Formats: sequence, structure tokens, C-alpha cells
Amino acid sequence: MYTTKKQAFALAEVLITLAIIGIIAALTIPNLMRKYTKLQTVTQLKASYSLLQQAIKLSELENGNLASWDYTLERKAFFEKYLEKYLKMEKKKLRNDNSYKDIQYKWLNGNNISGSYKESSSQTYSATLINGSIIHFHSGPNLTTTIMVDINGHKKPNRVGVDLFHFAILPKYGLQPWGYGNQQTNEGQSSFGTDYDRDKIMSASYEYACNKTRFGRWCTALIMRDGWEIKDDYPWDF
Repeated sequence: MYTTKKQAFALAEVLITLAIIGIIAALTIPNLMRKYTKLQTVTQLKASYSLLQQAIKLSELENGNLASWDYTLERKAFFEKYLEKYLKMEKKKLRNDNSYKDIQYKWLNGNNISGSYKESSSQTYSATLINGSIIHFHSGPNLTTTIMVDINGHKKPNRVGVDLFHFAILPKYGLQPWGYGNQQTNEGQSSFGTDYDRDKIMSASYEYACNKTRFGRWCTALIMRDGWEIKDDYPWDF
């Protein structure tokens, strides 16, 4: 009668196996985390966009078409007249109150943004949506109401194109991302209604482009143009 003896793994074999597992984890886990963070970012951005869109449509039922709204109003007055009643917000709203800690935002290229983006600035009127996003209504020229959406509130990185995204309400085109369907060029206000192509949105030749060397205001347009997706060539690493 034959018998077989169970062979135990040698210590060297165990160590080699663990090393291989470690290498695989080191290569795959960061990529998986990056994909998850991108997906979460798009989900939060889309939710805030939907809340704003819904508020605008509800407001139009009472206040008439967007084209008839008074865009000469100061930001606080504009917000209170046309949007506050229709937005789903937290009970605590941020209102140009110096008791709140200002957020130091950065452009996509890493440079600090000036004080006009701060909640205590006279140029900005801010509120917190029910999903936790902070929206900043900013004074803008030429019948433009700029809206910055901070999808995770005071949490970092507080960076344009990463967790801070730009929209605009325009009389003719409604709620649009910067650089797509509105006026956004750094040469002037002559291109209202222009749907920029993808290469232009990402080109380093433009101040507001979604490019790691530029400001990043057009990153919202890039995400929406790409079907609400942050693709591999998006300047995500920061």
C-alpha cells in the first residue's frame, strides 16, 4: 500500500507569492481608486447640475422665460428672486458671512485664486445644496450669472476641475458649462452660443482651458461633452 506525504510550502515560496501579490496590488489599487474617485466626482457634479436645472425650470413657471429675467440685479438679489425658493438647500445657507471659514481655492494649474471666490467676498453669494455641494453665485459682466459648484464643500483639494466646477446662466442658452454653449473666451464676449470642440477646450492656448497649465474653467464642458465622463486624457493628476 502506497502513502503520500503532504508537502509544505517552503518559506521562500510563500515570500515570493506574497511579493507578487503586493506588486499586483500596488499596480492595480491606485488605478481602481482613481477610477472610483472620478466616478464619484461625476456623480456629485451631475446631481448638483440637476438640482440647478430643476430650480431654473420651476422658476420659469413663475418668473417667465430666462430671457426675461433681470440679469442686471446684484448676485444676492438675483439669487433670492429667481432661485432660492426653488432650490433644495440645507437649512444652513452661507450668506456673505465672515463667521464662516473661507475656502482657498486653486486654479487647475495649482495657483491660488484671488479673494473674489471667497464666501465673504462682496462679489459672491453662496448657499449649500441638500446634497452637500456649495454653490457660489458670482457677479459677471454682459448679462452673465456665473455659478461655481464645489461638489464636496470645504473638503480639499478645493481645485477647479477637480472638485470645483463652473457653469453660467445665460438669457438665450440657459444653464451651460463654461466653454460650451456660452461666451467663454479670454479674448472677449463675442462668441456666445459657440460649441467649442474638444481640442479647443483642452488647448493650452486658452486661459480657461481644461489643461493642467491653465485655469480649468472649461473642465465642466469637457466632462459634459464626453457624456458625463472623466476620460483618461483629462488632466486629473494633481
